[in-house]
Amino acid sequence: MKTLIFNDDNLAEDEIQDTILKARAIIINDAQEVLLSHCAGFYLFPGGKLRKNESPTKGLLREVREETGIMLKEPVMEPFLQINHIMKNYPKRGKKDLFSNRCNITDYYLVRANKDIDKSNMNLTSYEKKSNFKTMKIKFNEILPLLSDNHNTDKRAKCYLREISAVIHELKNYI
Repeated sequence: MKTLIFNDDNLAEDEIQDTILKARAIIINDAQEVLLSHCAGFYLFPGGKLRKNESPTKGLLREVREETGIMLKEPVMEPFLQINHIMKNYPKRGKKDLFSNRCNITDYYLVRANKDIDKSNMNLTSYEKKSNFKTMKIKFNEILPLLSDNHNTDKRAKCYLREISAVIHELKNYI
């Protein structure tokens, strides 16, 4: 699996206060449609933070079911890309005045599946519900134009935008 490292502030390892492990799925069907989520003003692929002692694949299976209602199995998930995003003064979710030097380590998996979103099987968190979380199908070649229309200046939104753009560029060479 290829690794990309974003460390614009050139933080040293001993300056990192929080390390968060995440897993996300690029679920693409035969019609070249991808599942894309939108939450709190930014776009991202289904997935999220891993629980303590949870493997990336187990966490991803859980997150995909919670956010899309789709039940996947490990063999359909192909490790694709890891992004280590190291940021100075990253805002803590829901706490406007709390920041930390943070490393988000996100494993991205490619999932080729002809599955539809099953809202009846979704299990969103209260934060996701409050933040108008939704997942949609979008043509692969329409993702970057959609992202370019998003002018959210929030630091978290910029982080997700940079990551999803990098994933799309890597995917273009892969699929």
